[in-house]
Formats: sequence, C-alpha cells, structure tokens
Amino acid sequence: MSSTERKFLNSVQRKKGGDVVCQEHNDTPVVMFCKTCDQLVCDECIKNSHKPHDLESLNKQSLEDKMQLSQQIPLVKNSTMPGLKEHIKSIGQTKEQSAKDFEQLMNKIMTRTTELIKMIEKSRDQMLQMCRKDQERARIFLSDLEEKMTSGIKALELSLASAEEVVKSGNAKGAALIHTRLQLNWDIQEYKKRHAQIEIPEFVSGSSYDNSIEKMIGVFSGGLHLKTRDELLSKALLKAKPFSSWRMKPYLVAALPLKYDIRSASTLKSDTMLMIPVTRQRLLITMAANGQSRETEMSDHRIYDMSQSIGNEFVGTDADNKTILKFRLDGSVSEKKELRSIPRGIHVCKNGEILMCLCDTVDFKTQRGKRKIVRMDEKLNIVNSDDLNNVEYTLPDRVVQNDNGDICVIDRIGGGSSRLFVLNKDGTLKFVYPHESAEYDFSATTKPKKVSFSDVCCDSFSNIFVADEKNNDIIVLNSDGDEIVRFSKILKRKGINLVAPSRIVLDRTGKLWIVMQGKVLVFDLYS
Repeated sequence: MSSTERKFLNSVQRKKGGDVVCQEHNDTPVVMFCKTCDQLVCDECIKNSHKPHDLESLNKQSLEDKMQLSQQIPLVKNSTMPGLKEHIKSIGQTKEQSAKDFEQLMNKIMTRTTELIKMIEKSRDQMLQMCRKDQERARIFLSDLEEKMTSGIKALELSLASAEEVVKSGNAKGAALIHTRLQLNWDIQEYKKRHAQIEIPEFVSGSSYDNSIEKMIGVFSGGLHLKTRDELLSKALLKAKPFSSWRMKPYLVAALPLKYDIRSASTLKSDTMLMIPVTRQRLLITMAANGQSRETEMSDHRIYDMSQSIGNEFVGTDADNKTILKFRLDGSVSEKKELRSIPRGIHVCKNGEILMCLCDTVDFKTQRGKRKIVRMDEKLNIVNSDDLNNVEYTLPDRVVQNDNGDICVIDRIGGGSSRLFVLNKDGTLKFVYPHESAEYDFSATTKPKKVSFSDVCCDSFSNIFVADEKNNDIIVLNSDGDEIVRFSKILKRKGINLVAPSRIVLDRTGKLWIVMQGKVLVFDLYS
C-alpha cells in the first residue's frame, strides 16, 4: 500500500465493529454531519463547539453525498482522469523540450560570444591598420617638412650673406636683387608659421564593466528560480480529497482600484497580472495582488489581445494594423508578422502552439472561411487549421484551450449578445452555451436573458469560467457544459457586487482575477 493510500484510509478511523469514530474524540462514534465545518461530529463535538452550527443527520447527508458522487464519479473517470494523464504527458513533453531549449540556449550563448570575439579581433586589426597608415603618413610629412625647412634655412643664410655684401658695397644697381632676397626671407618665415602640426596620438580605453559585456552578449531569461523550487513542488502535488469537500467557496483576497477600462489581461507571475488598457496611449500595466502597479509605454502597436509565451515574452494581436507580434514587458517588440485578415483573440497552449481568431471584417455576418480559428507555430506561421472550423462563427473574439484539450471560443453575434462554442480536441462541436434548447424554447414561461460574454478561462479541473458583462456575472461550467455555479448568487450573500466584468484571469496558484468597472477583485476559489 502506498503512503498516499494509507493517508487516505487513515483520514476516516473505524472501530472494530465498523462504526466511524470522531477524529477529535477517538472512541466516540460520530452521530451527525456539520455542514458549517464540513466534517463528521460526535456528541462531544456538538456540545462543545458545533452546537450553533448547521447540523445534518448522517442518513440524509449520506444520500446527498451519494447523489453528488454518482454525478461526479463519471466526470472524474471520463474527464478529469484523462485530463490529468494528458497533463502528465504534457509535463513529460515539456521536460524533454525544456532540455532541448536549454541546449539551444547554451549553443546560442557560445555562438554569440564567438561572434563577439571575432568582431573584437576584426575591430582590433582595423584599428592597428589605421594606426600604421597614420604613422607612415606622419613620417612622410615630417621628413618632407624637415627637408624643406633645411633647404629654406640654407637659402636664407645665402640671402643674408649676399644682402650684407650689397649693403657694405653701396652699389644701387642691385636694388631689385635685394628686394628678391628679402621676399625669399619672408616666404620662409610664413611657411614656418603655417605648416601643419602633428598631434600626439592617444588611445582612450572603452568600458570594461560587467554590465557592458552583458549588453554586448545578450540577456538570459526564463530560468527556474531554485529558491522557490520546494514551494512550487509542494503546491504542485496532487492531493486526493473526498468529493464532498470539493466545493467552490470564493473568498475575496484583494480589491484593487483601477482607473482604466481594460482591453486584455494575462497572468505574469503567481501574484501579478499584465493588462492592456483602453487609452490613447499605448500602455502596458503590471498589477500585483498587493495593489502595486506600473505603467510602461509601448510604441507603434495597440494590442487587442495577448497571451503569455515563454519566460516574460508575450504574443499579442494588433487588430488595427493586421499584425501579430511578440513583445516584452519593457514594451520592446522582438518579432512581428503582418496578416491579410484582422487578428483578434489569441492564446498560447501548453505545447507552445498558438490559437488565434481571424476575421475579414468586424461585422456580424456569418461567412464560412472568412471567420475562423487558426493554429500557428512558435515562429508565427499558420499551420493546418481546417479541423477547427467545422462550425460557422459570426465574429470569433476570444479563444482558449482547456486543460483537457477542448477549445473554447467566444463568438459575438450582434445586438450586444454572444455565445460560447466548445470544441473537442479533434475540432468537432462539443456544445454551445447558452444551450439552444434554453435559448429558443418559446413555450417557456420566462424568456431567457441575453448574455454578453466578454472573456473566458479554464482551471486545472477543466472547469470553464465565462464573464457575462451584460448580466454582471461569472458563470462556471464543467467540461460537459453543465452549469456548476454563478458568482452573482454566492457574492450577493457576502455583500459583493460584480459590475460589468470585462476580463477574467486564473493565475498559477488558482486565484481568479476579475477585472470590472473601476476595480480588480482577486478570489481564492477553494478556500
């Protein structure tokens, strides 16, 4: 028996006679179930600490749990377990790919440093060659100057001697000759004053600081911080619990003020989110759960939707310029590609594949082939996507891949309404939400509300979270399209109101970030 199985069996203690005993009072049989604390209790527990709580008889609670189990067991067998196995397979593929990526990274570093060494050697040789040329030119010039000055001095000496002779003789016939000699003297003096000067050659050393070398080589990012490894592993452990305790109990962790409407949002770290605001400026906003935020300006591109790729790099769509691009947190663009159609929603899958919504124009006309979902590789090349377009989209706006491989698409249909398409991994239609039977049942006594889905995300249980901006709600569906919970009902009892939720994001710790008018709410879902 494994340690996990032993712990699971020990969580419920039994007497020899088969009665379940209290975990706090070992020899006392349990008599009721406390719904407030979600545990079995004995008479002692009821007297001491559970008397004012919501208590239920064991038989009634047992029937309730059996009904819940009968619904959840097929779900776990047919959806959750295959999803977990697929996830393990994905981890193995990621592990293998990670090893290859780091090998490629080290090769790139070696290649880059070798290139720099060659560039430095080439620059050294060019500088030495320039120095040798200037050295030779200076030597020739100075030798020529020396020769001319020597000749000039000799001519001046002869001129002086001849002039002295003429002065002493007093002969007026040599007046023109005297003038010529004096002119020669003047020319030599001017030449001496005006000849080019040779400066002392100097060499100023460049920077040799470590950060200068790093800038020349490049920057490495995307490594696992080993300090947090144990913490990450402890959070990643798969813990089996009785299904009766798997109840969504949203607990408000933070309420953060927000001054912009938000066009797109994505997780950054376990406690940080990146947002694209609706402003004239092209801004990136990072916001932490403690309320700290930072704005960075991004030139040239206005992002419509984005999804995190490898490390701190993101893939985004620029609908105005029909462009898809890769960008970093500092706003710099590392790669971009122009398209013929308008890109809208985008999502990076776990295997590195990219899903994107494409439209010919932004209107509400159903046109097969012109409104579609496409796959792309990591180099932003569109690959075969015919299997994703077995349904007719009106205006596909957002797309995500569920943990079980399903593909969820928000399709806007005009009049402020929208719908959710969920496709199987093979591209066949799994379901549409709201279900058509509910949407078009004219015999119903109450007309169904129109919904305006603005965003969609999925958790590790393959549950689907949809933001309904028109009805101020977050709807949670299981992977088969059954409604699990509506946030508006739960939060209303706690005095929390949702106002036009536009963006929803699940971070790496399972917390749900809800972006709405003037505020960001952060919830722990399974508190």
